Amino acid sequence: MKKTLLAGLATGLLIAGMTSSANAASINYGTGPTLGSIVYDFDSNAVGALSGTYNLGSLGSITSTTNSIISNTSNGDGAEPAGDITNYLSVKGGGSTTITLSNPNNYSFGLLWGSMDTYNTITFTFLNGTSESFTGTDVASSPGANGSWYDASQNKYVDFIFSNAINTVTFSSGSNSFEIDNISVSPVPEPATMLLFGTGIAGLAGMVRRRKMN
Repeated sequence: MKKTLLAGLATGLLIAGMTSSANAASINYGTGPTLGSIVYDFDSNAVGALSGTYNLGSLGSITSTTNSIISNTSNGDGAEPAGDITNYLSVKGGGSTTITLSNPNNYSFGLLWGSMDTYNTITFTFLNGTSESFTGTDVASSPGANGSWYDASQNKYVDFIFSNAINTVTFSSGSNSFEIDNISVSPVPEPATMLLFGTGIAGLAGMVRRRKMN
């Protein structure tokens, strides 16, 4: 793994809020890919135009690319995500890149999203035939997406957690550019597992309270 901005374990995740979607559970912010997730960082790609089909290892493959490049420094087409010093994907104006996951399942999908812009869009399609789209405006913190190269609120690791199986993920941009790195997928725990985890946390909290009262 790489990146000075990222830690291997995403700590201190903040739940941004529930969506009204039947597919999306929440959007979380962290410091990097979650422990145990499958990560692709574009470092094995040569700098330059991205075309054709690329294998993303066990994560899946890039099946469609239009007007996208691999870069490792600021240029007229886009800037590296803040703190990112190696290769990243830059989807230029009017372009798109689609990733097909190898083993569609109930996934958390994460990415380092650089200089969030209102015209950046990420679209998820699910095995149930539905889709959901999110723009930089949907994800950026106050004061909203403004495309800053350096503002922490505009350059951060974002995890989308869904209750349905993701099939493809498409990054598109209406102008220069949508900068992406360190994409990751990890299984979402089953509801029963989450309930058990929550019950355990509640039990520990109760023990702490009882000890303080004694």
